[in-house]
Amino acid sequence: MLPEELRKELDRRLAEKSFPGYAKLSRWLAEQGYAISANGLAAYGKRFDLRLEQVRLATEQARAIVESAPDDSNQINEALQRLIQQRLFEILVAVEARDLKHLNLSALARTVADLGRAWVTQKKWLEETRVRLAEKVTAADAKVSAVARSAGLTPETEDRIRRALLEIQV
Repeated sequence: MLPEELRKELDRRLAEKSFPGYAKLSRWLAEQGYAISANGLAAYGKRFDLRLEQVRLATEQARAIVESAPDDSNQINEALQRLIQQRLFEILVAVEARDLKHLNLSALARTVADLGRAWVTQKKWLEETRVRLAEKVTAADAKVSAVARSAGLTPETEDRIRRALLEIQV
């Protein structure tokens, strides 16, 4: 296993494609005191490129989510939760039986449980917000009616005021 700083430099070189080939990269690591074959580096590079592509795709998806619902944080949260759930499912599907010992299943299970709780909490908050909004609209509607009657306004004028104030098309 490479020290963190050396691994970061290796990852940087792989990400920037700033090396002439895996054989030279292998020689560079040998100069640093670590013998890793060109084939081993090529396999690591392939996995590294796949992870970079996954991060790029997730970033693009998150950006698209935010752009599609810029003023609705609830839609953004829902979409991001679905994206995370999808990624976790992909991880589980991609893991081979021999790799299960390297996967922290309890952490993955906690993450799924946390997502579930967040989903329920978000839905509860959304429903409570809708109820509070409906109560406020009903109260405002009653006030508009009371003021309109006391002022002797016609039903048409009352309706126009209601729509203007409450943005409700009756």
